[in-house]
Amino acid sequence: MEFIWLPFLGSEFIWRVQGCARVKFTIPGPDSVDWFVFDAEDHDFFEEYEKYKEFVHVEKITYTDVECDTFIAVFYTGLGASLSLAGILFGKNWRTSNAAK
Repeated sequence: MEFIWLPFLGSEFIWRVQGCARVKFTIPGPDSVDWFVFDAEDHDFFEEYEKYKEFVHVEKITYTDVECDTFIAVFYTGLGASLSLAGILFGKNWRTSNAAK
């Protein structure tokens, strides 16, 4: 299950965290709960989920590939700054070498 978490402080957006979560669920067998109601097309999934959610238990959640947009923004800002500086220095050196000719 992939997720994107958007935390807010009051009404202000702070940053975005995205990643992947592996969740292991346990549910009782079909002898105690009729799980086929989720297959019916005329039923709303979330309406049925509200009725049956106390039967679903999360055993384990493992988060992988979690990254924050702040890290990505800082990384690309540094990359952009270094490439810009390399371009400026290249232009300066090229102008200096052409002036000496």
